[in-house]
Amino acid sequence: MRLLVDAVPVLRRALGAVALFSGLASLLALVPALFSIQVYDRVLASRSGDTLALLLAVTLFALGIWVALDAARQRLLQHLAAELDLRLSPLVLRHAATASAGSSGPARDLQLLRQALGGPPLVALFDAPWLPLVLAALALLHPVLGAVAVVGVLLVLALIATQDALQRRAVAEATALAIDQAQALEALPRQAEGWRVHNALPALLQRAQRLRDRWMQRTTALQAGTAGFAALLRGLKQVLQALLLAAGAWLVIGGDLTPGVMIGATMLFGRLLGPLEALQHGWRPLREAWPAAQRLAALLQQQQALAGGQAWSAPAATGGAGAPAVPRLRVSDASLGWPGAAKPLLKGLNLEIAPGERIAVIGPAAAGKTTLGRLLLGLVDPGLGQVLVDGRGWRQREAQGDAPRRGWWHADPAPAEGTIAELIACGSTADTRALGDAATAAGVAAWIERLPAGFDTRLARGAFEPSAHQWRGLSLARLLYTQPQLVVIDEPGAVTDGDSARVLRQAIETLGAAGATVLILTGRQSWARLAPRWLVLRDGQLLADGPATDVARQLGMPTEAPT
Repeated sequence: MRLLVDAVPVLRRALGAVALFSGLASLLALVPALFSIQVYDRVLASRSGDTLALLLAVTLFALGIWVALDAARQRLLQHLAAELDLRLSPLVLRHAATASAGSSGPARDLQLLRQALGGPPLVALFDAPWLPLVLAALALLHPVLGAVAVVGVLLVLALIATQDALQRRAVAEATALAIDQAQALEALPRQAEGWRVHNALPALLQRAQRLRDRWMQRTTALQAGTAGFAALLRGLKQVLQALLLAAGAWLVIGGDLTPGVMIGATMLFGRLLGPLEALQHGWRPLREAWPAAQRLAALLQQQQALAGGQAWSAPAATGGAGAPAVPRLRVSDASLGWPGAAKPLLKGLNLEIAPGERIAVIGPAAAGKTTLGRLLLGLVDPGLGQVLVDGRGWRQREAQGDAPRRGWWHADPAPAEGTIAELIACGSTADTRALGDAATAAGVAAWIERLPAGFDTRLARGAFEPSAHQWRGLSLARLLYTQPQLVVIDEPGAVTDGDSARVLRQAIETLGAAGATVLILTGRQSWARLAPRWLVLRDGQLLADGPATDVARQLGMPTEAPT
């Protein structure tokens, strides 16, 4: 947790100020009860208007300060929540971009922590340590009143603890179902077309509806239980106030108490139950926020370790004039597989790739070519062994901000959202001339020129969606624009028309001539012959590695020289 405090320097000071304001506000909250006691026991007895005016002025002044303190601590907490988001959101976004698909845990943790910091329940939590002060004041008024108040507080706390224990599992299940149904709803547009062509759209909708129905049933039951406990608490509060008033009246009848003290004690008891009632309504966010803060602190620690022990900060983008040299890659005893799978996707790989090499990784379907490409690009980590980039791992290089530029062309690129200029330039400030040159070399310039907004055309689901061929062209234009130092061309054999194949071959030549390391993942020898070195994969294992002519001869392939 210390790392979390260090990452948000104002955290300790802000919480300390909120604690101080809460203490002062708790003291000032006693003023209305004291005012009531004085009015009933002194003003009414003396019939002094001057005394009433003086007491009222002092009370209004104190309440004004109380309102200012309460508003100040609320604003402090809201500012702290915003500052926390500002400081940690780069870390969370980076994790979301580099972690496995669907890994939204840190983002949800930050949301939980932000909501807990900026919400009323935390104010009630800061008020809670000052409740013994109210109990002591009631006990000073009369021990019987103090005893009734202590029993009442214990009963309220027992009710809150019972609710938490009974609903904890239901809350976890409802939260998990909420995430599942939200993800299913988000994925529905992407899946609908594929199901619709098979006349199976109703089945897809029924599956999504069943998931939503489960979530609604669990949520409705949870809300009903929460409403029941809230009603019990309200009823208990009324009963306790009635009991305290009855005890005070009995003491007045016996001459042990004045009517003013009885009324004041009732007001103090209401002040005592207020924060407890707020905690009952907001206890769940506070309880969830603590482990969320611990997980974020652990993520900070992990990033700090990757950064060589330095305090974490959002890394700057690499590239441009200060970009590192083309890297040397070393893969040592690397294995990778799906969690729980008996057979690995890659097993015991050992290889070294020099800067500027052009290598063809060949093998049949499901041989592990794409997985190897992802491994070499640092998109996945090996389960065993290591992948070193000039002696350091990809995550360490990324955390320290000096990772070499990488590029990946895939025959089936994932659709993205943004303007064409943003997508080609990877979000950096686009150079108009360079954009045009890259688009022309990738064979998509004529298509872009026909669009109403040209490079400023926004691509998005439900708006303008390019075809698969056009997405491949944009992906190639990105490679030519960003000039990566390590490039993976995945399954170029999927390009079947002659013009597109020629453009892709020329792009590979251009990238290689610029000094980039280029890996061509393919099952076709016509594409493999573009590289002088061949790696042969089968069932995740490296069968051969060497000059193309030697490997081809070893495998009984035609031994034409690379083109």
